[in-house]
Amino acid sequence: MNHDNSTNEIMDDELNRREFIKKAGIVAGIVALSSPLTPLTLNASKIKKNLVEGKMKFFIDTHDKNTQTFPADITPKQMESFYQKYEAACAQEGVISLRIHVGFEDGKAFCFNMAPNVEAVKRVHDKVGLPYESITEVNTITPADLALLN
Repeated sequence: MNHDNSTNEIMDDELNRREFIKKAGIVAGIVALSSPLTPLTLNASKIKKNLVEGKMKFFIDTHDKNTQTFPADITPKQMESFYQKYEAACAQEGVISLRIHVGFEDGKAFCFNMAPNVEAVKRVHDKVGLPYESITEVNTITPADLALLN
């Protein structure tokens, strides 16, 4: 395939961006592991190994009170208590909980995790007794990603 210089520059920029995102994910995981406030330190060496070897993937799982996968009427205080149990289960399974987006009024939650595989995320949910609607492996896609696919 013959590319002009500007196309090659775009492709180089895109490869650099993807490498940056990969490294940023590793850094986010290591920061989470090094925090004294997280139970992830219980399984830190296994998780660090998976991060460095590029075996960690991103997952989003969904919960909704209408399908009984999100506790109806949970309060922020109760969520805080639940999240401590969730983090402990994550540590046991080699999962890093990066963020949870919660809509208390709508009774919905979207969890963003790093894990070696979907089965690890499922085991975390099973351990804390939290059903889910779906668990999806996700990647970052930008307009540049889409342009390269065409």
